Amino acid sequence: MASTKAEKMTNKAIADQFKLLGALMELHQENPYKIKSYKTAYQNLRRVDEPLAEMQKADLKKIRGIGDAIADKIIELQEKGELRLLREYKAKTPKGIIELMGIKGLGTKKLLQLWQELEVETPGELLYACQENRLLSLKGFGEKSQQNIAAQLQYYFRSLDQHRWAEVADEAEDVLLDLQEVFGAENVALTGAFRREMPVVDALDFLISDFDGAQLAAAQLFDDLAPKEPNLPSYWQAHSKENKVLLRFHPCSKERFGLGLLQSTGGVDFFRTLTEQEDLEACVGLSETAIFEKLELPFIWPSQRDVSKIYWRAKAGKIPPAIEQSDIQGMLHLHSTYSDGANSLSEMAEHIRSLGYAYMGITDHSQSAFYANGLKPERVKAQWKEIDELNANFSDFHIYKGIESDIKYDGSLDYEADILAGFDFIIASVHSHLKMSKEKAMERLLKAIANPYTHMLGHPTGRLLLSRPGYPVDHALLIEACAKYNVAIEINANPLRLDLDHQWIPYALEKGVKLAINTDAHQLSGLDHIRYGLQMARKGLLPKSACINCFSPSEFAAWCKQKG
Repeated sequence: MASTKAEKMTNKAIADQFKLLGALMELHQENPYKIKSYKTAYQNLRRVDEPLAEMQKADLKKIRGIGDAIADKIIELQEKGELRLLREYKAKTPKGIIELMGIKGLGTKKLLQLWQELEVETPGELLYACQENRLLSLKGFGEKSQQNIAAQLQYYFRSLDQHRWAEVADEAEDVLLDLQEVFGAENVALTGAFRREMPVVDALDFLISDFDGAQLAAAQLFDDLAPKEPNLPSYWQAHSKENKVLLRFHPCSKERFGLGLLQSTGGVDFFRTLTEQEDLEACVGLSETAIFEKLELPFIWPSQRDVSKIYWRAKAGKIPPAIEQSDIQGMLHLHSTYSDGANSLSEMAEHIRSLGYAYMGITDHSQSAFYANGLKPERVKAQWKEIDELNANFSDFHIYKGIESDIKYDGSLDYEADILAGFDFIIASVHSHLKMSKEKAMERLLKAIANPYTHMLGHPTGRLLLSRPGYPVDHALLIEACAKYNVAIEINANPLRLDLDHQWIPYALEKGVKLAINTDAHQLSGLDHIRYGLQMARKGLLPKSACINCFSPSEFAAWCKQKG
């Protein structure tokens, strides 16, 4: 007799169990005849009208293509609500691989290829691989299929409950404009985690003076608009029509709008300290900017309000001017068609020069990065020759010879000393064998940092936001080692990475470590990622004097030479 749990399983749910089992067995390259039997069962079971969960074995075997083995598994589903064999295959398959099975355009064979050859194990890793053009190196993948997969992955991420800041920025602006049309421009403001420019947000928050739920409902802008009760203070919520992002609407009176914006923006520690130290009720009726003036505090950018002890830093006048786009003089950490970039070296150079930058540092992948067409020594020398030729034609721009050297499993860099010595600068990064204990990760990183040829540590944790947490590291020890060996740390501006995390920038500055805001661009459009790096730099209070990209050409050249 079927259990309560199994009785609720629809025919589709039962059939889907066999579909997933067949796919996982194919992924693990099991017996093709068994795989075919499960796939056939899926096709046949989904066409049955009578409830499978109520059928006896004899009746099940009357279904076309259903023999003893499949019938027994349907009975198992009826009794236990799950298949033991499926549970076993799930246990030995990364969760992210199973998630990728739902991505349109990714059959099992292609997914196996991505898993085996590119070591992709999560949707985020695959999206990053698409952005780096790594799929183009695989048999059976072309530019169009890579674009289609990337589009499907972006749709997948939009369906999750959390969102990278960069992915919802345009939608936040659109919703703000819609709300301002309903309530008036002066009565609506973005607030919360998005206003603080947190790398990941779970919703978009809006402060609205004299909010009227009925008025907003009548505008029919959003799905499932409703009050969220009980809450102190209460708010309304909805989802955007296009991408189903959670929206929260916080009511506020006109006279408390400035104070409400200050409070709802956060961060928690900042506002708590402010409440403890200042008489905020005396600020009712003032704008947010006027509140800072009344409290005799410099205006603290919303993005900086998560910094530890930011109130006291502001009180002591220790908040540096924010780095601006105009302060950036050079672009570093760039990839060309020499490895896995989409544009040639000359195209990258001409475009970056046309944007007004004074220099660039090309850092294609090193030889161990076979998946990224990493450069063998002879190709390194060919690139050096082309760089010399291009530089000979520039009077107002310079290309520096760099490499993104893989940090190998033993912590060594990727070339012999004679090749390493020929680069102007070297970014050392981990790209393979990411599943490490903290002890192994630190052993590997610390050895690379101590290498006399290492100028900069690239994306120090290897994280991909919402997709891969990164290998575990002791951030403090890592920063201290960089200080000891005069190694800079990059803030990788790719919105999938944003690594080094902003919360560790103040500690790096305290230890005298220089940082670089690097786009890690694999195509011309990737250069636009500099804006996200600037956001993280601002959040971490990075002054331009400590940012390598802000160095003049002569200062950067001197920095390249003083390592050691």
